[in-house]
Amino acid sequence: DPNTYIAPFASPVRYLKLFSVSSCIFSIASTPVLIFLSNDTIPFGARVGVGCTVVLAALGTTGVLNWLFKPYVLNMEKKSESEIEVTTLTLLGGRQTNRILINDIKAETTHPMSNFTDTSSGRAYYVHTNWEEGKEVVKNILPMIEFEEDAGATPPEA
Repeated sequence: DPNTYIAPFASPVRYLKLFSVSSCIFSIASTPVLIFLSNDTIPFGARVGVGCTVVLAALGTTGVLNWLFKPYVLNMEKKSESEIEVTTLTLLGGRQTNRILINDIKAETTHPMSNFTDTSSGRAYYVHTNWEEGKEVVKNILPMIEFEEDAGATPPEA
């Protein structure tokens, strides 16, 4: 369908996000065990320090992953000539759908992992522009987006 975009990495991105959140929850839940049930020869302050480090690392990596992949568009559908529907992931890996007016789309963004912004909400989004199979669909839905050349599609210069 020329009016429906499906991201090439939608499933791996979702599984990565789910894995990150579940490992973060596991790390936070196991920290009391690390602090209170570990070897008594290790000073309590050191155990608390290690526990805090584990929690901060888990929260930090999950937070960064969420920030990087928050704009990733799983699928996008042109609902009319003036409106599109975009599906992204929430923090916990659920699907979030937003409707965007075409006139509110700006092909400039400050987020490093995005290539257009909904000016009405300020939210950034990312669609693959270097993916040969989906290029025509994206051009049909978002004609204002600039396209990168697919590195795998161009022969190397001799």
